[in-house]
Amino acid sequence: MYWTMRHTMQPNLTAERMHLLQSLLGCALFAVAYTACSTRVSFEIQTTWDSRPVNHTPVRVVMYREKNGSIPVTVYAPFFNDSPIPSGPAGQPFFRLWDHEVVELFLLGDNDRYLEVELSPYGQHLVLLLDGEGRAIKHSLPLEYRATIEGNNWHGEALIPVSYLPPRPSRMNAYAIHGSGEGRTYEALFPVPRGSYDAPNFHRLEFFSHVMLEPLFKTDVSNVTEVWLKALEEHKQRERGSATV
Repeated sequence: MYWTMRHTMQPNLTAERMHLLQSLLGCALFAVAYTACSTRVSFEIQTTWDSRPVNHTPVRVVMYREKNGSIPVTVYAPFFNDSPIPSGPAGQPFFRLWDHEVVELFLLGDNDRYLEVELSPYGQHLVLLLDGEGRAIKHSLPLEYRATIEGNNWHGEALIPVSYLPPRPSRMNAYAIHGSGEGRTYEALFPVPRGSYDAPNFHRLEFFSHVMLEPLFKTDVSNVTEVWLKALEEHKQRERGSATV
């Protein structure tokens, strides 16, 4: 099975029509493309968060079929070297990695539960479980990840445990961030329509799009995993503790 999706935005479309087309077609509205087959899903981040074309070689991400209980993910990206370097060691979680140069992958499942994986060119990573829009219940989960910088480019290789996935992941988005201050740049695989928002927010789940992820999984991903059950219970206990203070 092999399938390719591509849709190019027409410049005279209104924001409302662009949003409608994005909802109907399940794709971003400016030359966003991804390819899905039985062994991999690959895509390029070709637009900014608000549907403007990027001015560099696009970030490319490839997700491969499950192997030994994990989904291998490879990132190929330009190395901008225009953001602060994370102070933590390579190969370890680094909280607030989103403040640095980073590529992010979001996988959304049932009940608005989703996985966020952030990957740095310097080797740090950040994995979060979210229960509802922007509501993190667990962060800094361990991840097997390594990154290599080669001149003006970098690539990273991660193994995402299937146990980190929410039930029935079927929608996704991906982002890339670099730059500092006024030059901070936010890019998205499935962006919001141009002019619809004043600032980026990567947790607008209504703009996540359906992607054919099922062929990647050997494990049954229809149920809540032990990792998620434990994270949900720990979050409940923290909320109860806060309520009694």
